[in-house]
Amino acid sequence: QLNSMGREVFKENICLHGAFAYQLKETRELQKIKQKLEADKTLLLQERETSEGLIRKKILQINCQKAQIGDLQRKVEKLEVALCCTTRESVRQTQKTQHQVLTESQASTVEIKKLQQLLEMKDREMNRVKKLARNILNERTEVERFFLDALEHVKQEIISSRKHYKKKAQTAYYRKMMEACAGKVVPKIQTFKSNLNSRNSVYRDLEEAEKCYWEKIQFEKVDISELTWEQKERVLRLLFAKMNGTNPW
Repeated sequence: QLNSMGREVFKENICLHGAFAYQLKETRELQKIKQKLEADKTLLLQERETSEGLIRKKILQINCQKAQIGDLQRKVEKLEVALCCTTRESVRQTQKTQHQVLTESQASTVEIKKLQQLLEMKDREMNRVKKLARNILNERTEVERFFLDALEHVKQEIISSRKHYKKKAQTAYYRKMMEACAGKVVPKIQTFKSNLNSRNSVYRDLEEAEKCYWEKIQFEKVDISELTWEQKERVLRLLFAKMNGTNPW
């Protein structure tokens, strides 16, 4: 019986040992599972805290965005009101400007018509002035041609008169020289060429005679018929210069 009980106890011990080993193994597995669950719990807590932080941050952002949206909506409403006012003012100003432009355009049209009429009058007046100036110029040209012809005629008369005077002076001088050969008074030597060094020249006699005549008639009335051809030339040149507004000498 003892051996039988010992065997039973031994078997029971073996069973208990196996059960203990199994239980120990299970305990270790459970501890590992517990550690893993605790690690997962810690990780989940961290993730939860992170998520809650993100949620709070998002809520703050949403609230800020809502506030910004509200401000923007109020600004948009104000801008819409201002835009309506500006549009009405712009339309009113445009209508006023159009009316002013129309009024000024009508006034300008009237002024342009007046200016056109005035311009036509000025053109007609200018044409009359041009015609008158052309007539005056033609008359002046005729007068100038008359003076030039008169001067040319006087020049020819002067040449002819001087030739005639020179011929008479030469004849008289030669006659006196012939008389001197016959025993009468010898006349002064006289030249008949234009020579500045000659003291007794026919041309000097003419110059002295003209000079004395002009000095004589300064305070007397002049008869044109009494003037010599040289004096008539001088008068014509003086008149021609006066007409052209130039200095005759």
